[in-house]
Amino acid sequence: MSRDRYTTKASTHEPPPEGTHKAVLVQFVELGMQPGYNGGADEDTVYLTFELPNAKKANGDAFLVGRHYTIKFGSKANWTKLQKALLGRTPDVGEVVTPDDLLGEGCQLVIVHSKRDDGSMVGKIESLIPLTHGEEAPKASNNLVFFDFEQKPQIVIDALPDFLKDAIAKGKPYPVMAATTAPVADFDDDIPM
Repeated sequence: MSRDRYTTKASTHEPPPEGTHKAVLVQFVELGMQPGYNGGADEDTVYLTFELPNAKKANGDAFLVGRHYTIKFGSKANWTKLQKALLGRTPDVGEVVTPDDLLGEGCQLVIVHSKRDDGSMVGKIESLIPLTHGEEAPKASNNLVFFDFEQKPQIVIDALPDFLKDAIAKGKPYPVMAATTAPVADFDDDIPM
């Protein structure tokens, strides 16, 4: 997987326009445990794709832009900032936010252009901003897609771009959580009727 984790995929594609755009999360792809930066420990990684409904390509389709995220919590973590931008609030401590809570939600993305080594331009997500208070999420023209790394539904894999298929193939399973050692209730007692 490329270490340039913030770019759109193909250098032959027209990059989305620079600036601030309304966006909607249309794709949530679990990549499993991926190598950390500079040989660091494996990290729980997802790839998110946003549709920019008001920014159209020459063919009339809405632009899509994606980014890798590691699932890390904390006030400065990008994952927490992403949830805040999509939900319009910071999740409560201990609150479980699922992909279903995020898919179809809107925010604003700041897109900047960057030149690749091959000379092509690519659009990058610079930052995410919540929608203004009371503003509705834009409607997506693309289907909402969730890829569950543990289940690996083939129908979803087949529809993904090659760079995501490659990342999924290289992903490692999530660590198994230790079983609880809480005592189990004894239900063998006779209950008088």
